[in-house]
Amino acid sequence: MNILITLLLAASGAAWPQVAVSSASAGPQSLAALLEEAKARNPAVLAAKKAWEVQKDRVLPAWTWQDPTLGYGYERIPSPAGYTGMTMYSVSQKIPFPGKLSAESGMKYHEARIAYQKYLAVQLDVLTQVKLAYHQLLYLQRSSQVLRREASILMAVTRAAEALAASGKARADEPLLSELKAKEVENDAYEKERGVPVEEAALNALLSRPPGTRHLLLPPPNPSEAPPSVEQLESLAREKNPNFLQSAHLIHHADLGHHLGLLAYAPDFEFNYQAQETGGKISPFYTGMNLSIPLWAWKQDAELDAARRHQEEAQADYQAALNDLLKDVRSHRINIETQRRLALSYGRELLPLARSAFEISLKNYETGRESFARFSDSFERLLEVELGYDDRLRREGEERALLEKAVGGDLKEGEKP
Repeated sequence: MNILITLLLAASGAAWPQVAVSSASAGPQSLAALLEEAKARNPAVLAAKKAWEVQKDRVLPAWTWQDPTLGYGYERIPSPAGYTGMTMYSVSQKIPFPGKLSAESGMKYHEARIAYQKYLAVQLDVLTQVKLAYHQLLYLQRSSQVLRREASILMAVTRAAEALAASGKARADEPLLSELKAKEVENDAYEKERGVPVEEAALNALLSRPPGTRHLLLPPPNPSEAPPSVEQLESLAREKNPNFLQSAHLIHHADLGHHLGLLAYAPDFEFNYQAQETGGKISPFYTGMNLSIPLWAWKQDAELDAARRHQEEAQADYQAALNDLLKDVRSHRINIETQRRLALSYGRELLPLARSAFEISLKNYETGRESFARFSDSFERLLEVELGYDDRLRREGEERALLEKAVGGDLKEGEKP
């Protein structure tokens, strides 16, 4: 009995065992590999990228004048000698007032930049979902292993309790209580294990993998490195957060729209040229310039009012995006520091203490120097600390993922000068 319990205790302090993987497994993968796969395969990311490319292709046509109009006509003119044929040629070109095309193309440019930031926002959202699923799946795999291992220890204790009860050193109900506790722990392990395929299904959908693909994940460092300072993160977020940059481009778009509204009061031009061919000789017939005068001013007034309101909307949207940005950066950074500090405490202090207390309690119970109730308390405390350690690692990883979404990229970029 002593040998069996010693082996179980050694297993309790060992490193995490590898997760069994089916034949449909994708193989061991790090979080970085999953993120690269999501960028290349996620359909929402690919659709957003194509939407940006559509807007990008519309920038150049906005710089171009309208197509010229070419005319051709043939006329038969009566004369004393019969009919004389005359061929007419014409060309006309509409020319907008200087500045209109540049304003319109500038608006198209910022529409393309907004579409690009929307593409980055979709990509960032998908990558965040991958990170959250990764940390949740890793937590379920680890915690189920802990529960299965501790349940096996309790079953060994049950056999020890039976021997103690048979020798009169323990109450007759102690083996039953130990087995009952082991079954409860097994049920908890089963519940965690049933959550694994749910998270795998979510991860497969994000990666466009076949349904039912299993995942063997390579764990990150426990815990991860401390995040950069608030000032560094805020600076990085202003440079990379796609939602914030969308609002900045929206301000430029609105300003150009207001400028275009002012130019709407200016006339446009149309150049006309005509020539005629008679008897094989071509000669100019007419050259002129037309003006398109914006006579109905209330139309331009309404458009200019709408442009001013669009400017106000863009400014308010920019401020709202900035407020959310600063709030998210600070709150998630605080949460990371909290969970990271607790994870360090669990890993370096609480877990060794709980394991040592459990080993002493188990030896005392085996020799009849301690009651089953005291042993059960030390076991539950150890299990609580082990699961709590995994939970703190999961929370720290999730908060890091949310902070990276807020700043728009890898936190290590915030450490650059």
